[in-house]
Amino acid sequence: MDDVWETNAWDEVRRLFPDKNNGSRIIWTTQLSNVAIYADSSGPIHHMNFLSLEQSLKLLNQLWVAEGFLKPITPKSLEEVAKEYLEDLIDRNLIMVRDWSYSGELKTCNNHDLIRDLIVRRAQEEKFLHIMNQKKSALPKYSWKNTV
Repeated sequence: MDDVWETNAWDEVRRLFPDKNNGSRIIWTTQLSNVAIYADSSGPIHHMNFLSLEQSLKLLNQLWVAEGFLKPITPKSLEEVAKEYLEDLIDRNLIMVRDWSYSGELKTCNNHDLIRDLIVRRAQEEKFLHIMNQKKSALPKYSWKNTV
């Protein structure tokens, strides 16, 4: 079960998973420790860490593929297709290049302000993102979805 926000969610589905002492397990994710503990106070809780830059890029790629945004184009790799898609977003001024490497490769990029606002609003609706610092600043702090 993914992204559980309330303890009563476990109460509602518990009967669907009878304990037959056969070694079966249920894995669920939540951002709230009390929800994780409620499901099984004797079991281990795994606290996730923030992703490194490399891990984040790899995730951005399993997600583009998993969501069907990237389709394999023979003989190109999915990474090559992802790069082309990113370049297309840059050409459309939806993504703005912030820095280039010495070899001419894209190093860092930002979303356009209007696109950023749309992304933040949508991510908050999906409970994927929570803004930790509500002050208006050039670089607001974000806490990306941590799961337990």
